[in-house]
Amino acid sequence: MFRNKIVLEEKFRLNVERLLYALVFTMVFEGLIRKLLPSAVGLLIFFLKDIFCITGLYFITKAFAKPNVQRNPFFNLRKIFFFVFLPPLIVTNFYDPSLVLFALKQYLLYMILALLVPLAFVPSKIERFKKFFFFFSLTIIPTTLVAVLQNSLPANHWLNQSVDGQSLEAFSAGGLLRVSSTFSFTGQYSWFLNVVCVILAVSFCLPIKRDNIIIKKIAPLLPLVISVCLAVGAFITGGRTAVLGCGLVLFLGFVFAVIKAPQKIITRGLILMAVMGLSLTALRIAKPEFFKVYDLRSEDKKDETHTEEVEGRILKDMFGWTVWIAEQDMIPFLFGNGLGVMSNGAERISSYAMSVRLQGISTESEIDSTAWEGGMYLVLIWFGMRIWVIIRCIGLWRQARETNNIIALSFLLGYITVIGLYGALSRQPPIAIWWWLSIGCFVALYNYDKNIQNIKV
Repeated sequence: MFRNKIVLEEKFRLNVERLLYALVFTMVFEGLIRKLLPSAVGLLIFFLKDIFCITGLYFITKAFAKPNVQRNPFFNLRKIFFFVFLPPLIVTNFYDPSLVLFALKQYLLYMILALLVPLAFVPSKIERFKKFFFFFSLTIIPTTLVAVLQNSLPANHWLNQSVDGQSLEAFSAGGLLRVSSTFSFTGQYSWFLNVVCVILAVSFCLPIKRDNIIIKKIAPLLPLVISVCLAVGAFITGGRTAVLGCGLVLFLGFVFAVIKAPQKIITRGLILMAVMGLSLTALRIAKPEFFKVYDLRSEDKKDETHTEEVEGRILKDMFGWTVWIAEQDMIPFLFGNGLGVMSNGAERISSYAMSVRLQGISTESEIDSTAWEGGMYLVLIWFGMRIWVIIRCIGLWRQARETNNIIALSFLLGYITVIGLYGALSRQPPIAIWWWLSIGCFVALYNYDKNIQNIKV
């Protein structure tokens, strides 16, 4: 009886683990798959990540019904947030009932990933967890190869067109196309690079066992190959989100690591920065075409420096909404104009969202969208929740004791902090999925570190 129970639990965890692998694979290769398949099938692929998350919700409901399951620090978050989320949801129902489920998906569904990852990778299965990071980090290689191929192809080639077969030349810079790699559009590629740079750092801290001949042969070369692929991928997109995002996330992760483990990270960090600097210099000399689009976009503004432009955009994103929200009527001011309206795809399911788009109403930043969709109430609870998650993660990070785990947690915390404060979590499902997935990885790694401490005691 007891043995059967263990077998069933192991099978359950394997199913959750397979679901996570399938989710990451779909997220990374969705755009390429949709370009290869008919549009009707491509639409199913588009919703596949949501289907995986709904399946994950079933797994969570089943797992947390058991009394002996390891509790997750974010277990009650989805329940609490659902209840405080009700007022703008009720207001949305008056605008268009069809938006209610869409809004729940955009704001609440992806939270389950913070619970799903620790469920699959319990402390006793750390080697499987390391393999998950290893698999995730390897995705940078095919995505970079596709991006390099796109860079060498004409704009009218099918690989350089949208998933609907339309030209993307409108998004070019200086006549040069911005590549999207295996993703549906350039932004998704940039967001992937932001998270994968952290996954690379974690996989370096927690290397997998070299238990087969292939891994033994390729393992010594992988850090260099992957680092070069990351550098090429970040600049070849031509987007500041990729370059500045990766830089900021890694820098903040490095700062967190220095605070907790200065004796080990400083030397490693300086060596890594020197290697990356030399690699970038060598790449610029050998393959200047990889950097051309980024350089052209950085030179677009003739009357201000690149730094001034970026600072201006950040300040506008953070405070631009305060200019127009005070002009709203009382109900829109407090509870907004309908959740999910500003998200991609809302106009396909809602006539109200379509009418808003036809009026030319649009928002740029995350806080703009939040204020327009849910008013001041949603701004307070949505960003309050994100700040609470960051603070909670910092509290867990402070409790870590094993050096390699501390460094890995530090880089994950850097990503969680940057994206939590600035990422478009409500409008862009890929960003939300990567963010909540990284939180789940953070909790799973924290559980492993805590388990080591308990064994030592």
